[in-house]
Amino acid sequence: LIFTYYLHAQMNLARSKPIAFNKENLFIIQIPQSEIHWAAYNSDSRIEVFKSRLLSIPAVSAAVRIDDRTFTGIEYLISGGVNWPGKDDNFNPSYVSFSADASILKVLGLKIVSGRWFFLDDPLRDTNNVVLNQSAVKKFNLGKDVVGMRFQNGNVIGVVEDFAISGIKSEVPAVVFNVDGPRTGGILVQFD
Repeated sequence: LIFTYYLHAQMNLARSKPIAFNKENLFIIQIPQSEIHWAAYNSDSRIEVFKSRLLSIPAVSAAVRIDDRTFTGIEYLISGGVNWPGKDDNFNPSYVSFSADASILKVLGLKIVSGRWFFLDDPLRDTNNVVLNQSAVKKFNLGKDVVGMRFQNGNVIGVVEDFAISGIKSEVPAVVFNVDGPRTGGILVQFD
């Protein structure tokens, strides 16, 4: 009887939590600080050349520049530092700032709930824009119609479905995605 109750509770927990992305076929290569370009995208940089060479390996299906601190230590929460119209100055919610190439959507299998993702062909058009997860919209008390809303120095362009980041028993944190390839410290490699 106790086992049946425990199994039932675990099944309910699994059904009620957002599904995590598949981490089994991913690994991160850290980029030395001296190689990170802080200015604009530079397709001739050694990092971009290295990324292209990774993509030429048949077993590699994706190579995405990411902020490795966020991805490897997802509990790396920031408190405050975000602004939007009507925000109370004393309200400083914690959130995860997730910086990556625009192609991270496909690699993590994120699902867009409303709006759009960053432009893949010209990510610089979205440098100041953000995509939020559902938990961020709720935690920041932004309401239902957030797409197009001012946020920081840009706009909210989309909302993605929540996904388990650090395990299904953990609360899904608010996540603010931005496309910020030049400042990222790692390459997330996906292989088949």
